[in-house]
Amino acid sequence: MNNDEIIPCKEIAFDNVLRTYVKAELRDAKCPDETTFDQFVAQTYGKTGVPTVLQSPAVWIGTLKRLLMRVLSANTIHLDTPLQYYLERIDMWSGNITEEHLQSVEIKETFLLQHTYIILCELDSREKALYQTELPVTTGKPIPNIEDKK
Repeated sequence: MNNDEIIPCKEIAFDNVLRTYVKAELRDAKCPDETTFDQFVAQTYGKTGVPTVLQSPAVWIGTLKRLLMRVLSANTIHLDTPLQYYLERIDMWSGNITEEHLQSVEIKETFLLQHTYIILCELDSREKALYQTELPVTTGKPIPNIEDKK
């Protein structure tokens, strides 16, 4: 089994198990006023010239989930560490991401490790909203929200 096959299991484990155990300091973290979510997008997958492999929000969602798994399982970790330090590590990424790809992304140091969960939640909600409002080409009808059928 290669690394690409293992990684989605980690993301599923985060969603199904660890998400409910996110530390209050991560759930309640607030970004400083000068740091907004839109700035995060502009410095990551929304940045002009970012490699194609980094342009998908899903890639960032998966990476942030893997990072949170490490944060939640660590005994001591400094949440005031800039997020950039973790995102530039190649072992945080899956797929065909290279160190060269990661060099094209530089996130302001005001984004800290403690902001990871709120960034992930915002990415998740934007992705869900996007998929709920997309129209299929064949029918022209909105895609139903799967959770509404439960």
